Amino acid sequence: MADSGMERTLGEQMLYYEARAGEYDEWWLRRGRYDHGAADNEAWFAEQAEARAALISAIPDGGQVADLACGTGIWTVLLAAHADRVTAIDGSVAMLAKAEDRLTQSGLIDRVNFLQADLFAWRPSVQFDAIFLGFFLSHVPEDRLDSIFRSVHDALKPGGKVLFIDSKREPSGSSPDQPLPDESEAIMTRRLNDGRSFRIVKIFRAPERMAAAMERSGLAPDVRETARYFQYGIGTKSTG
Repeated sequence: MADSGMERTLGEQMLYYEARAGEYDEWWLRRGRYDHGAADNEAWFAEQAEARAALISAIPDGGQVADLACGTGIWTVLLAAHADRVTAIDGSVAMLAKAEDRLTQSGLIDRVNFLQADLFAWRPSVQFDAIFLGFFLSHVPEDRLDSIFRSVHDALKPGGKVLFIDSKREPSGSSPDQPLPDESEAIMTRRLNDGRSFRIVKIFRAPERMAAAMERSGLAPDVRETARYFQYGIGTKSTG
């Protein structure tokens, strides 16, 4: 796809997440179109717990943490329970409003700053002890992945950590009316409950490809996968 075509797709992707804010949690909670039955749902939640435990153990107690593509704040709550301050960033105003509601209900709102920004252009003015990316990297075009990781590297203090979780290529990880693209394709059509459809970037990267991208940006990688649904990892910036 030509760069102008990719720019249009990224613009459509931003519109999709703005429109999806009110129903995003249905995917995470396996409700509505995302309910795949007891057996698959049980595996989904067990693998969520596996990844969550590994990532939470790497969150530094205290300090400054950035939550990039924070969405509705599912992970922001967990980060805020450990960090002194969390900067929660998303390109969608509607997502940020949902996240703010969630943090208010959790009683942790005083620990969080919210910022609306295009993450492809975001350049922080401070460095963080940790940076979290939840289900964002699979929406990054191949030719922009290194730039994202370099920005993350530069935004971390020496010894700081980047934590991420993302999707594996598994049909039951989405709804039946959203078939996965061919493995050679980087664009997927997503649908909302009201029938509207959007084209977005969706790339399922093998663990070794993700680890290599992190290494190229000076982040020592530890990338893992659950049995079916999730890829997650930790990258550490050198103290030298």
